[in-house]
Amino acid sequence: MAGGIVFLSGVLSAGLLRSGQLRSGGSRFWLLLVAWSVIAATIALSAYPLGAVRGPFIALTLLPLGALVFVAMKLQVKPARNKSRSPAVAPRGRFRALKGFAHVLGVCIASALAALLAGAAVAAWVPGPPADRIVFSGILAAILWAAAIAWALWMNRPVRSLVILLAVALTSGLLWFAKTV
Repeated sequence: MAGGIVFLSGVLSAGLLRSGQLRSGGSRFWLLLVAWSVIAATIALSAYPLGAVRGPFIALTLLPLGALVFVAMKLQVKPARNKSRSPAVAPRGRFRALKGFAHVLGVCIASALAALLAGAAVAAWVPGPPADRIVFSGILAAILWAAAIAWALWMNRPVRSLVILLAVALTSGLLWFAKTV
């Protein structure tokens, strides 16, 4: 029962956020304020029927699912366009073909280096027992690696993403080295 209310709250808040984003003027502020208030109240009040630990966790799980249902309800499938375009037109943006194996390999190496050195810097600088710091930095490194690969392959300019990842790796390595020496 409480889970269903949380789920419906997710649908309602997504609808309020959507209508608030589409409007302009004074009503926009109030719609967005009400939507975020519904989200905050749902998370806070879910602790009462579901438990102090389980309630907010379930709310943080079911609210996005309700929002996804709202988005799926509003989804419209447009008919296909005329296929008489010239095939010589290159695809734009992130839908372009990769430039080859060298780009993918460079992104993987640079993102791995950046993520692992960032994890090592976190392990060196975060207070706490060594075992906890190692576990936390290992999980963080895996998440950062996945995010870095996704971001770098999505970018329109692969050289820029490689330079940024190498700068992150260098900065993290210097932070780690400064703490361990």
